[in-house]
Amino acid sequence: MFLITVLGCFNSVFASTITSDGGEIGSANFNNTAENSAIVGCTLYHPEVGWTRYDDQNGAMNYFGSGWIHESVNNRYYDETISTYKESGGSGVLFRFKGTKLRVISNLSDSHVKVMIDGRTCDCINNNGVNGELVFESDTFQNEEHKVSIWSDEGFSIDAIDIKDGNINTPATTNSVNLNKTTDALMTGQTDTLTASVLPDDAKNKTVTWSSSDSSIASVDNSGKITAVKAGQATIMATTVDGKKASCTVTVTDTPAGQVKLTIYMPSDIKREYYLTQDQLNDFLNWYNDKASGKTNTPTYKFNVSGEDQYIVFDKIITFNVDH
Repeated sequence: MFLITVLGCFNSVFASTITSDGGEIGSANFNNTAENSAIVGCTLYHPEVGWTRYDDQNGAMNYFGSGWIHESVNNRYYDETISTYKESGGSGVLFRFKGTKLRVISNLSDSHVKVMIDGRTCDCINNNGVNGELVFESDTFQNEEHKVSIWSDEGFSIDAIDIKDGNINTPATTNSVNLNKTTDALMTGQTDTLTASVLPDDAKNKTVTWSSSDSSIASVDNSGKITAVKAGQATIMATTVDGKKASCTVTVTDTPAGQVKLTIYMPSDIKREYYLTQDQLNDFLNWYNDKASGKTNTPTYKFNVSGEDQYIVFDKIITFNVDH
């Protein structure tokens, strides 16, 4: 459980020592009290004693999603910068810290803003335009590394974070990259798309570069889409900026003589390609025409590809074409 308390108050404390990782070490408490006295809802321009403040644009902050605006504004925000999410759909920031408590400073937040620390989630308080407001304070944790995610599906801002008895950690580096498949079998002219998963999920840079050991057999574009060019075998490689690699072996065979290519187009630019005998094509056409005319209630058609059943939903078919 997290501690959330709201109280109208306003003051500032002062600090001056800057750490090597850009943090500001607190040198005085709120209202100059002997112990920490700031509570959620107060305007806190500087960290209290025992706390270290990090700006929203510190290099350890890993923003995700679209719609972020990172601004530099004189004399309005901590360190004269603020990061604001002004769209809808969901965005946030990831970081890690070592310490016993976390505070969030913001000028735009509400109950839609979620703070997750090591899998436990709580809301921020409402704040609509009060600069430097303490909108969240966590419970006390063990003094060890903690993983934090702050996100919202509506507008919010991050001005700074304060860490008790510790510091922000350097951005997570890539531990591994995995592909959704390690082998693939295609016929000439067919395409497939590989998906790369980079871990951990808060790695600072998840960029992946795609390459083929032999583009004359199977080529790959910068989104992981493979195109089978001619018969043979090639290895498709995904490489992260940290040098981690994952591969998929692609075996390409020639299209069997006497087969036709059926291409089915569906929403969201989804395309399915099947190489069929004339009898298999006729079976599909009969099902499609019967479904269109109401002669059958069967909503799907089953293709068998390399021993795996694939189902096509009639209502999802936009159009299709046949290449002989």
